[in-house]
Parts: sequence; C-alpha cells; structure tokens
Amino acid sequence: MPSPVPRLFPARMRCRRLVPYYRTSEGRRRHIMVAFQEWIKRRAEEAERLYEEYGVPLEAEHRGEYVAIGPGGDVILGEDDVTVVDRAIERFGSGNFAFRRVGVEMRWRRHGL
Repeated sequence: MPSPVPRLFPARMRCRRLVPYYRTSEGRRRHIMVAFQEWIKRRAEEAERLYEEYGVPLEAEHRGEYVAIGPGGDVILGEDDVTVVDRAIERFGSGNFAFRRVGVEMRWRRHGL
C-alpha cells in the first residue's frame, strides 16, 4: 500500500543539493553560508582596525560613550547607542561603519546550537 504522505524529494537526492550556493567567476560552487561567515570575519577585522586607529585616542576623554567610525576615519560620538547608530546609518550607510563603546573591551562568545 502506498504511503499517504507524498514524497517531496527523491530517495536518492543528497542533502548537499539542498544547501544554497552560487557560482564563482571561475565556475566553482560556493556555499552561501561559508561566504557569509567569511564576510562577517572580514567586517570584524576591519572594525577592529578602525577602532585601534581612530577609537583608542578617544578613550581618555570619551570613555563609556558610543562611537561609530566610518571607513574614512570619520567619527560619530554620543551617549545614546540608538542615536549614534541612526546617525551613522544616515552618514555612512548600513553596515559601512564600526560601532562600539569607547574604552570597553569587546568579548566574543560563541554559542552552541
């Protein structure tokens, strides 16, 4: 007797085909999640570089305030994090700036799934 639940995928289909990917300019397959993780890593490194260059000198006078640093070194300071982020998005565009609290060490924790 056939199963009342229809088969959505053929039995021989492999799971790797369900993972979204794109083709590189060389024609190789590249998984989107891997590309996204690499982009996040590059953004974090760039944000750290920007803070070391432009944020560290602010620590003496502006400790505890929030700072947004644009790619060219332009700085936006403020007491309210939401206001600083809104102004940074207007000025630099979404995702084009480093944001953190002046003088506060960033700690990254990886959560398990």
